Amino acid sequence: MILVVGFPRSGTTFLRRLLAHYVDGPTNPVWDGTTPHHTVAKIHWDYQLADYDDPKIIHIVRDPRDTAISGYFYYLQHFGNRHNHNISNYSLMEFLRGPFSHGFDGRAGWPCGWKEHVERWINRDIVCTSYERLMKDRRVELTWILYWLGFQTTRDDINFAVQRSYEYGQHRVPYVYKPNWERADKTAHPTVGEWRDHFGRRESEFMVQYCNNLMYALGYTER
Repeated sequence: MILVVGFPRSGTTFLRRLLAHYVDGPTNPVWDGTTPHHTVAKIHWDYQLADYDDPKIIHIVRDPRDTAISGYFYYLQHFGNRHNHNISNYSLMEFLRGPFSHGFDGRAGWPCGWKEHVERWINRDIVCTSYERLMKDRRVELTWILYWLGFQTTRDDINFAVQRSYEYGQHRVPYVYKPNWERADKTAHPTVGEWRDHFGRRESEFMVQYCNNLMYALGYTER
């Protein structure tokens, strides 16, 4: 079993889909992305490891600022009504100080914040990739991941997985929003550096203090 792990909104579904389409190849039926896959799964929390017997683990990280933006809109859409939170009465700063840094009891349970979660996984002897590297060149990064997993890849197989994943992604409504809360074009995909459209000075300062050196260790510098 190949197991993709990462903090929510960090690209776990994205990577899981790429790997699943590679494993299945063009001769198998298209995996719908919602049912369990026979070879590739994803989890967010380490206690879920008990459900898998000796899996090969891949940890994916994403710039915590982009993760926070994605998480903020996801939280408002899925859990805001539960707490009477909406974009007009619940700010990004409140989300950063609360659910993002401390966790919240959502549908699947978010028992800890970003920093604690990443620290739990980053010190394990497992391969680590990033959302940004996948977005920069999916083919190159997927090839490297599969090499680590022991697969003998071909260019055609890699291209097929990337293309099939892209086609499937067009049918998913992304959690991408314009600053005025209108949903973006449905063919849009989350991009790197979206936080710049939403972060102000206070949010940037909080993130640097909260993440401490971890953000820099992962290559995410304040610019």
